[in-house]
Amino acid sequence: MIETLIGALLPVVFTVLFGYFSGSIGSFKKDFPSKLNKLVMSYALPLSLFFSINQMNRELIFKNWNIAIWQFCGMIFWWLVVYLFSRYVLHSGPIVSPIRAMAISTPAILFVGPALLLPLYQKTGTIAVSIGGVMMNVVMLPLTAIVLSVNDKREDGHRHLSVFQTLWSGLKKPVVFSALLGLLTSLIGMHLPAIFSATFNELGKAAAGGGLFSIGLILYFNKPSFSKAVWGNVFMTEVVVPLSLFAALVISGQAKQFVDQTTLTFMISQMIFPSIFAQQYGEGQREMASSIFLTTWIEVNI
Repeated sequence: MIETLIGALLPVVFTVLFGYFSGSIGSFKKDFPSKLNKLVMSYALPLSLFFSINQMNRELIFKNWNIAIWQFCGMIFWWLVVYLFSRYVLHSGPIVSPIRAMAISTPAILFVGPALLLPLYQKTGTIAVSIGGVMMNVVMLPLTAIVLSVNDKREDGHRHLSVFQTLWSGLKKPVVFSALLGLLTSLIGMHLPAIFSATFNELGKAAAGGGLFSIGLILYFNKPSFSKAVWGNVFMTEVVVPLSLFAALVISGQAKQFVDQTTLTFMISQMIFPSIFAQQYGEGQREMASSIFLTTWIEVNI
């Protein structure tokens, strides 16, 4: 178990530290992370998202509706709770709040899940990872991107926008549009040939690697923070969210293996997107990068 977890997180730790080292020796300027994240969010990630969702087996979700429902409800519930608490109780900004909500509610199941869950749950691990990837890419990522776009005052120039214009400003984001187009083509059976798999997989690796590398650069240029907000994010991610799911699953009488698998799934901290969003919108970079760094360090050492 320990070796499996370390093996899953080691590439994350190494890439982040490599980014930090590159910044420390002056290889990149302070504005480079924003340029790198633009490449990730505008090109590499949207194309990778489209293909991965386009190749989705729609029967997988229908046959495993129990896993899909619990993952969907868990992510959506905690996204809303964290967003509303952050926005209206902590009075955090309209940009930081949705980013924080995604960081806490949405596990990075596609990045760490295969290496962690598949060896432990050979029969159901692949299903959990596949469905979790769909939930993250089709639901949580577009939801966060749309809310951020709606709240971004830079885009509308403080002009009054109609409801349709506001929604469209979010839907036209590359990560949202590509995810929805991939879902539509998958549902109607328009799958791209499998020969393109290697090409789009490389784009996915570039998106993940570039995002993690930029986190290391952000940590160097802004220096790690161990503020109350950072510790709160880590505590929510590693304790509150998984324990709440564990309690709900036990009370509802779910099988022990399903309880263990789902609880472990929600302990996988979100690695890349919160930091990329924070860099893209210019708020919360230090908090998100520090939260990812601290959470990963805790997971490795525990």
